[in-house]
Amino acid sequence: MLFRSLGEASLVGAELSGADLGEADLSGANVTEARLNGARLKEAVLVGARLGGADLTDVRLHDADLRNADLTGATLTNAEMIKVNAVGAWFEGAKLEGARLGGAVLKNAVLARAVLTNADLSGADLRSEEHTSELQSQFRISYAVFCLKKK
Repeated sequence: MLFRSLGEASLVGAELSGADLGEADLSGANVTEARLNGARLKEAVLVGARLGGADLTDVRLHDADLRNADLTGATLTNAEMIKVNAVGAWFEGAKLEGARLGGAVLKNAVLARAVLTNADLSGADLRSEEHTSELQSQFRISYAVFCLKKK
């Protein structure tokens, strides 16, 4: 099944594992507690979407737009998030173990208490905006859990 426009849709608790949502517009959609294991969301637009507590294990979000999305407590284990635009997104308490975030734009993203064990952040932009103080920037990621492997 191919989806294109699901903006503002209510998909709370939906079973969408393996779904092809590539290039779909889910702007403002409520996808809390949904199961999207292995779903394909390449180039999907999730601006302001609510994905709190969603299971996004093994999801492919390559080039997706997650600006201001709420992923609080979401599971993104082994997610492919290469080159995502996640400016201002909330990942508080999210599980990002083994996630691939190469080239991701995470400006002003909230990563408090996020688990980033074995996550690949190479080339990711974690800077804060100019109007955000350096102290705020440090605080927002201070509780993130990082585990770096020695090569």
